[in-house]
Amino acid sequence: MAFSGSDWTVDRATKNIRYIGDDHAGASPSYATVIEFHRWLQNLADDAVATGDDELDITNVDPSRRSTDNIITLINGYNIGATESEHLYDGSIIQKGGDDIYDGIVNFGNSDVQIQLIRSGTVLSDDWWNYAGGGLNAGTGNGDPIDVELFTLTPTDIANKCIQLAVPVLTDHIIFIKVKGAPEQHNGIDYEYDTSLL
Repeated sequence: MAFSGSDWTVDRATKNIRYIGDDHAGASPSYATVIEFHRWLQNLADDAVATGDDELDITNVDPSRRSTDNIITLINGYNIGATESEHLYDGSIIQKGGDDIYDGIVNFGNSDVQIQLIRSGTVLSDDWWNYAGGGLNAGTGNGDPIDVELFTLTPTDIANKCIQLAVPVLTDHIIFIKVKGAPEQHNGIDYEYDTSLL
């Protein structure tokens, strides 16, 4: 899916980068890889004059830096929030000098696996990554990952390895998988299950 710039805004004063497109259950939500997001920002940053709701051009400070195609750092105060992270995948976004990290999780298993995320012992209640009964962004990205999403990790979460995945196998069985929580890279898991084997 190509990056949809009309679903995003950049505010010159606050340096807030916001997703304004449809939510996951809407008519046409859009999703982009972190490198597509970075390239869009850089395209705006070299425009002679800002247009519309994208208040970014060559007269502004640089908004982002690319370490790799999967590691993008927002700089000079530019930032995203939780909603924006839900519409980005295939990498990590680092901001606020490394204090905020939206880190990528890739499941290379079945696309219909329902995954629950547990952070610091608490199940995250909004499981947007399970939208429509399967993994969000199924079959996209390098190596054909089945499920890719970003969620907030703080350095404390990473240091304490507080992120777990809970995968229901049967109605009374759940498998817990610890995510290494390494910042600035993909956190990959390989989970699939087949009821015919049970």
